[in-house]
Amino acid sequence: MKDIEDVNNYLSHSVDDYNGKPHGGLFGLTPNETTNGNSPNKDKFKNNIAESRKNRLLKNQLIECCQSR
Repeated sequence: MKDIEDVNNYLSHSVDDYNGKPHGGLFGLTPNETTNGNSPNKDKFKNNIAESRKNRLLKNQLIECCQSR
């Protein structure tokens, strides 16, 4: 970086980028969303996670079945 202006531009971009991305600790919300009053909901993805787990187990069973032939 050449000077303090470059540092300021980099930091400004980095902070905006970080605050605009969903975070696992905020259960899919961005820091900006929580700052603006949205409350994280830990159960938001509960059904999706359960369905994904079920599908993954079925696929693994299928793979094991085919490999044992």
